[in-house]
Amino acid sequence: MEKLRSFGADSAYVLPFSEARSRRGVTNTNSGVAVGLFRGRSDSTIVIGGHIDSAGREIPGANDDASGTATMLELARVWSTRPRRYTMLFVAFSGEEQGLIGSKYFVEHYPKIDHVALMLQIDMVGSEDDLILFLETQKHEAPRWLVEDAFAFERTLGFQMLRYPTHFFSLNQALGGAGSDHMPFLDKGIPAMDFTAGVNNSPIHTPEDKFEFISKTVMDKSGRLIDSMLQKYQGQGIPAARQGDYVLWQALGGRLFIPSWLVSATSGVAVLLGIWAFFFSRKRRLSVERTERVRFSGFKLFAFIILIAGAAQAGEAAMQAIKGLRYPWLVHVDKYLWLAGLCTLAGIWVALQLTRRWRFSPDPYVYSKRAVLLLLLFVFLLAAASLRLAVYPALTLLLLSLAIFVPSPLVKALLAILAPLPMFRLMFMEVLPFLFRNAIASGFGILNFASALLYTAALTAVLVLWFMPAIFTYAYAVVTVGPLKDALKTVRAPAVGLLLLLGVVGYGGYLFSFPAYNDMWRAMIHVDATFDANTGESSLKLVGNEY
Repeated sequence: MEKLRSFGADSAYVLPFSEARSRRGVTNTNSGVAVGLFRGRSDSTIVIGGHIDSAGREIPGANDDASGTATMLELARVWSTRPRRYTMLFVAFSGEEQGLIGSKYFVEHYPKIDHVALMLQIDMVGSEDDLILFLETQKHEAPRWLVEDAFAFERTLGFQMLRYPTHFFSLNQALGGAGSDHMPFLDKGIPAMDFTAGVNNSPIHTPEDKFEFISKTVMDKSGRLIDSMLQKYQGQGIPAARQGDYVLWQALGGRLFIPSWLVSATSGVAVLLGIWAFFFSRKRRLSVERTERVRFSGFKLFAFIILIAGAAQAGEAAMQAIKGLRYPWLVHVDKYLWLAGLCTLAGIWVALQLTRRWRFSPDPYVYSKRAVLLLLLFVFLLAAASLRLAVYPALTLLLLSLAIFVPSPLVKALLAILAPLPMFRLMFMEVLPFLFRNAIASGFGILNFASALLYTAALTAVLVLWFMPAIFTYAYAVVTVGPLKDALKTVRAPAVGLLLLLGVVGYGGYLFSFPAYNDMWRAMIHVDATFDANTGESSLKLVGNEY
């Protein structure tokens, strides 16, 4: 508050609250939202926010979100001396990490919330990483003009750091988990957006989120970008549109604002085409004599995908055993993903060796029906969570259906090969390093071999279920397009297996030279101390996610 007053704020105060409401119920607290008001010619208000809490008492929170709050304060200093068309409100929210408690309280209790015309949140801008736009909640999107302006000014300033990871946000919109204090404003019908840097490369929510890892350069660029937007709105006014209804897809150097109705319609068309393709393929199934029929082709392919999923994790398991560490990949997640890719190829080669002994049905319908039915199931299940999420299996189903319809072997092969890519892209989305590093918290619950085995089995099950439509799709392509079958016979040659083995061993040796931990990324220990005043008994328990 003293800093805002020193800048000449017309009013600087704390909006207090004594109850924090969350999914766990109501908690008594003594907290509040720090507010600095700088009047403009109009009562219409622009809110600039950061949050002042961290994810825990042992977590400094230098990037998340001291960097954002510092940038907010610097913008307050700059705008304190400029002419203002709109009133400006510089706000430091508390309780963000506990479920946006401060911002939710603010939008419900700030007396002039109806005067707020725009809200920009600054949550983590101190890391050499992409600056990510958070622009939606489960039900609302920021207006298109706000997103376009952010990218336009970023391009004008020559920063080339602004990103919108479409596939990550498809998951996040459905499942939740990542967000910031702009969200209650969006849900209130107020144009709002958040700027966040360091999702992949900053040790947020850990004791290593320290000042020494802060990038002042990125803070400066982020502040200049937001300042440029504020100058436009203060000079030209804020557009009237308050919300959008689209899915943003940033690709090939540009941005597509796909109408939400088109996303829903795509899934609907895919379902209709999938049902049609199912019966189309069924009518053209091969007539095979009972004595010549091959049984259990589907179960054999199921065994293939289990083998391949296990192989994908084998490289990590080998490095764990060699290094004697649970998380040898913590510093270099991207490099270990390449190892997983090599091991997956090796798993495919091993699976192909089984085709020398195992017979498979020559009837394409055996495979197409399983692929179509699984994809229909995925579309319906994911649609229950989010129509945006359902579009990934829907696109796969759409491409597979077209592959079933087209007579050209070349086009059929191309469509079948491309069909699983949307589902692959969702699985391997843009912030995978963040999810992996966040997952190490589960290590505190893995205390013995049985729990480790259960954890691995659960991960394998997810991989198997998600990629089962892909293996049935590829099997359909192989039995319908002769050259693909010949190509697989070439791939399963011993020479290819030897090359893959050399690649896995060589790359594994290369990875071995990299450290698992450094000053930024470390294993963690929890210390639990108890003392019983009645008995005088005490205990000290050390639990580590690595140890």
